[in-house]
Formats: sequence, structure tokens, C-alpha cells
Amino acid sequence: MCPFSGRRAITNDSVTLATCALLFAIIAAIAGCGEKSKKPTAAKAAANGSTDATSQAAGPGDLAKSTEPSSSSKTLSAQSAVSDAADSKKSLATKSNTSSRAEVDETPRKPATVEEARRALDLTTFPLPEGPETGRATVPMHEGAESGSQRAIAVLRYKTGAQDAKTALDFVRKKFTEMNWKEVGETYVSEASASCTFAGKGFVANVNVSKDSSQAGDFSVSIWNRGNVNLAKLPVPPDAKPEHSTPTSVGYFTEQSPDEAREAVHKLLTEQGWTPYGQDLSTKKYKQNAIELSAYVYAIPAFDKKTMIRYSTSQMSADLPAPPQALDVTYTDYMSPPKQLLFETAAARDELYEFYRDTLAKEGWQPTTEKPITDQYKAFMIFRNKAKDLMELETENPQEGKIRGTLKHQSAAELAEIERLIELDRPRREAELKRKLKEEADEKARLEQEKRDKEAAEKARRRVVVELPADAKAVTFKAGEIKFSVPLGKAKTAAEAIGKPLRDNGWKERNYATSTTAGTLDYRRDGQSVNISYSDTQFLGTEVIISGFRVDFERGAAGKK
Repeated sequence: MCPFSGRRAITNDSVTLATCALLFAIIAAIAGCGEKSKKPTAAKAAANGSTDATSQAAGPGDLAKSTEPSSSSKTLSAQSAVSDAADSKKSLATKSNTSSRAEVDETPRKPATVEEARRALDLTTFPLPEGPETGRATVPMHEGAESGSQRAIAVLRYKTGAQDAKTALDFVRKKFTEMNWKEVGETYVSEASASCTFAGKGFVANVNVSKDSSQAGDFSVSIWNRGNVNLAKLPVPPDAKPEHSTPTSVGYFTEQSPDEAREAVHKLLTEQGWTPYGQDLSTKKYKQNAIELSAYVYAIPAFDKKTMIRYSTSQMSADLPAPPQALDVTYTDYMSPPKQLLFETAAARDELYEFYRDTLAKEGWQPTTEKPITDQYKAFMIFRNKAKDLMELETENPQEGKIRGTLKHQSAAELAEIERLIELDRPRREAELKRKLKEEADEKARLEQEKRDKEAAEKARRRVVVELPADAKAVTFKAGEIKFSVPLGKAKTAAEAIGKPLRDNGWKERNYATSTTAGTLDYRRDGQSVNISYSDTQFLGTEVIISGFRVDFERGAAGKK
């Protein structure tokens, strides 16, 4: 994964890293993502280390300025023009530099807080397209990345059934225009995708539209507030030369090694109030108020072994502080709930919870319990503020001296929306529960009936009716064995009379040595057997014994009488 992707990645493949870095440099040089500036003084001043970076945040017009491209960038741009002309015949894609510009606003600003961002652009209230003209869109606030929809102050993602990418983009354009935001930088439109950038109230937001591969006919729309920081005024080493500058990204080349450049960048940023906020390979993250700054520093071997420095920012929808002794930190607006800080720390659990109790208390947050609630695997603590917002700190049990944890934020409005949707969904859930209970009851009844039918079938299969002779005496009748006696000289006849119905009903007969005085008759069927033995002597008298395997004997009607 390329280091400038903004996601976590772990790789030891230096070739892949260099290739990704080179790819970004080429893309940035070709696309430029903006226009040439008529006054590149801001970026040049930043390169000379003479600017007052974070104390003077960009106004919308100032953010729209860009530096004069480098010579390599100009060459690549010329090559790109030829390529774009050919590609346009195939994809009908269009790229254009917008002529409108936001008014220049030189008002000094620090990186925005969440409240400042909300007042400038609250994406939780941004209108959504509805109806056949603009398509359909459904963005439940409680849904997360699994559904492809998120809503937070600084990020909005939704799906729409627009006719094409331009239609989906035009809807967003219209809404920003109504808010007096201006389209700045470069705009790209094709049938399958589109993108553009807007500036207003000192902030910059960019919009991406892409064909949704998971749902035929749908498009995914993403809107990000990139914050109010003038990137061109962020500090860089004295020898850094501008490579590109757009409203959402600035890049420089330096002769320093990557390690030297990282150290220099870190020193310059921390001196201006930026605090470390995690790291992904060659990208270090910093935070000030509710702005996350990504500082990409990596080698570009193809450009005379120079080092690239690239800055970009994102507005955070919640101001979530990093833990003490942080080993890894990732802020995300793309999970459910949509504002989370995932971290790994070397701090002890008591130290960690004490840090968040003290730090959050300064912002008006109070824990709902004196100590974290623990179980066998994890611990958690809930914080609330006067606005009834909720913050949840959850940590796993320490392993190898490290603790993994998550800090989640949900506003009162988001919690109320969740409750509203739950209540709205109650009839469906109750009907679903009723249906499920009925299905379970029906299934239970079916299984019980099936059991009864099976038992009845087995009972009928095992049932063997035995008609005893009328002159039978000393009868012992059991389900598995029958004994009786008959007058002298009638035992064999009685045994054969009992066996005849079995033979007539398909039982296979196997006769053993039989005579008038003794013998055995054996009958078998489907794993069952009936054995009839008799003896008939003057000295011992007569006896007939009937035994069975997997059978239940039942006395015949005549015998019952």
C-alpha cells in the first residue's frame, strides 16, 4: 500500500514504497489538482521558512492559490495534455480549471475546533438528493462503513441513484453554491466518476463521486471537510523547493535525506503547536485543535535522489486526544460510530484512565463511574458532558506491555437519532419477533408431531399379534416373550398355527429340526425376528415359548376373550 494512502500499512518492500512515492509525484505533477498561481509568494515564503504557518490559516481565496510548477512538472503536464486528449475520446471525461475564485481572506486563523468547523460546514445537516430527478439516497446516521454510509460534522458519504457521475456531482455543486462556497482548483468529470473542490468561510472541502460496484445503477458520493489550514504557509526546511500546491495538498523537494527531513519537519511543526498524532510508514500525523495534519516525507530516487515533503490536512468531527506513551494512533471518521480513535499505548491502564479523566474534564466531560468497569477481557468507562454527548473509552487487557484501546464519540443528536430510528423500527422488529416466535412454535410442533409419527410407525412396525390356541393353559404373556401349555400331542400344531400369519405377512421362515415331540420355528423380517420353540413329551408335558427381537407381542382378539 502506498504511504500516501492515509491508511495503515506494514511492508518491508522498499521497491514498492519507492514506486508508490514516485507514482504520487507523477500524478501530482501531471494533474496539479489546481491552477497556476498568479502570486506564488505564499508558498515561496513558506519554503524560505519566513511564514507564520498555523497562526494564519487560509482564507478560501488564499487556499485556491498554487505555486508555479517545477520544470519536471511542466514536462509531465505537457505529456499529460496529449494523453488526456486521446483519453477524452474514449471516456468522454473532462478536466477543467474553474474560473470562479473565493474571495481572498487573510484573516489570521488557528486550526479549527469542531465547533468552528460545524458553524462553517456541518455535514450532518447537508441536504441529500431525493426524487427521480436527482436519484435516491439513504444515510442513516447510526450506520457505519459496512453499509457504505456515514454522517459526521466533517465527513459525509452516501449512495445515490443518479443518472451519472455528473448528475450526482451537480447536486452537490448546487448546494455548495447556495451556501456561497466557490469551486476552486481542478474539476474532473466522466460518466463513472467525478471530483472537485470547494472553498468557503476559510475552509476547503472536496467531493468525490464514483460508480458503486456493489449496487448496479448507484453512485457513491463522498464529501470531506479538509479544514481551514493554509497548507502553503506550513513550515518546511530552508532548502525546500515547491513541487506543487493545491487547496488540499502542497509538496516540496529537499536535498536532505528522508530521516533528516522528517526530523526537521517534526521540529518545525511542534514549534508551531502541532502535537504528534500517530504514524504510518513515511507519514507522520499531527494534531492541533480538531485538525489532523499528515506530513509525508519519502525519497524520490527518480528525481536525483531528492526527498519529497507533502502536507495535507483533514478536519476532525470530534476532538479526541491521543493517549500518553502512544505507540500507534489512528483517527477515523469511517467506522460505526463514525468518530473513533484507535490506539496502542505503553502506558499502564490506571495511568491511561487517569489521563483521560483529567484531559476530558478540562473540556467538560465527566465519567459516569468512579473507576472503569472491567471483565475478563477488557475495561471501559463512559463520559458525558452537559450537552449529553457521549464518549466511551474501551481498552483490552494489557499484553506484552501494551494496551490496545478505542475512544469513541457520539453527539447527543446522534444518540437521539439512534433512539428515534430504534423507535421507528419498533413495529418491524416486533412483527419480526412475532413471526420468528411463530416459526419457532410451528417448528417445535412439527418436530413433536414428527417424533410422535416416528414412534407410532416404530410401534406399528414392532407390533406382532399372536392368536393363542383356545385350549392354551398356564399362559405367561409379555411384550417380548410368551409361554403357555396345551394338551399332550398338540404343541407342534399350536406352534405352526402361530407361525402361519407371520409367514403370510412376508416373514421368512427358517425351520430347524422339528418333530412331534420338539422343534423350533424361526421367522425374520427387516432386522426383526420371532422364534417359536416347543416341546411335547409324556414325562415333561407340553410347553410353547415364543420370543422376539425388536418386536412387541400383542394378544389377538380371540385370545383376549
